[in-house]
Amino acid sequence: TQGVEVPPAPDFSILDKHERIGLCFSGGKDSLVVLDLLRPHWHRLCIYRVDTSDLLPETQEVVRHAEEMTAGKVGNWCEITTNARGWQERFGMPSDLVPFDCSTLGRALVNGAAGPIHLAPRMDCCGANLARPLISRMAADGVTLSIRGTRREDPAWGWCATMEATGPDTFIDGATHYWMPIANWTTAEVFAYLQREGLPIARYYQGEYRHSGPECATCTGWWDEGRGKYLRKFHPHIAGEYHYRLSRVQSAIRPTLDQLHDEIADLVAPQEA
Repeated sequence: TQGVEVPPAPDFSILDKHERIGLCFSGGKDSLVVLDLLRPHWHRLCIYRVDTSDLLPETQEVVRHAEEMTAGKVGNWCEITTNARGWQERFGMPSDLVPFDCSTLGRALVNGAAGPIHLAPRMDCCGANLARPLISRMAADGVTLSIRGTRREDPAWGWCATMEATGPDTFIDGATHYWMPIANWTTAEVFAYLQREGLPIARYYQGEYRHSGPECATCTGWWDEGRGKYLRKFHPHIAGEYHYRLSRVQSAIRPTLDQLHDEIADLVAPQEA
């Protein structure tokens, strides 16, 4: 990030249009930048954070830093605690691939509880333990402006397309307005800001492990996050649990992958005489 120029602070005039303002804080790099940028307006904010009960220690450290940094200076902190692992026991372990006989309907129709383990699409778990509890609580509190660190470089930016745009970085869904103040920032600019301001950068953003901060340490979905190598080096105990859980998912999906392989092979096999 050497030589990377930090963009100017965003225009905060949108805050004057709202009385109840919420900042979504995950403990990740982007939400930390937004939190710091809003420093002159902390007294107007309620900071919302969801704890899935499966956070990495590095994320917890950033959250503690943010709480200490804002102590006595923000309108309020609202922590929403969910139990992702408990949800998974009931509705299925998250997976990027869900064979029919591992789904809720498939287990009921084909094998029941005696069949393969119960799996669920990864976003089902995220929705139940992250997104919906956060949105519901903010709505119940009467928040009309929700501020997020989502950027256009993020895969999550696609979520914005589901809402009505009211400006380049603002959207509306029902009674709630959403503002993404660093929407146009690059990842390099985010890190340059954190370094310039002396803010903590979690270890999983550094060196060869530089990637998105995991929401849940032992989530069995999100295979593209690259958690395995990181956990094995820095958190071997968590890595062991993660390996066990992933192995169960692998065993459950392998028969269906084998069926797919066989079906494709039949299509390309030489025609019988």
